[in-house]
Amino acid sequence: METIDSDKKDTVFIATPSTQVLRHLRDILNQESLVRLSMVQKMQSMAMDLVDVKNKVETLTDNLKKVTEELRTTKAENQKQRLRKSAREFERRISETQYNSSR
Repeated sequence: METIDSDKKDTVFIATPSTQVLRHLRDILNQESLVRLSMVQKMQSMAMDLVDVKNKVETLTDNLKKVTEELRTTKAENQKQRLRKSAREFERRISETQYNSSR
């Protein structure tokens, strides 16, 4: 705004922007709005992807815990079976020794 003082009266002159300038300003505003909308959409998409990744990590962690526990259980069962087999083998040898010594 520009003020010019003439005859002790304040007169205000407002420069009217040309149609071309207004069109350019409107285009810039529209572009800014599109960029902002695109950015918001991408951020929302990234947030949803982050939630998906977090859920998958939790699922994988739970599955890993289950598999680890199953492995422990399987190893314990395997150890028990080996001990039983060794005990049966030991009993068989004792029986053979007793049988051979009683002859």
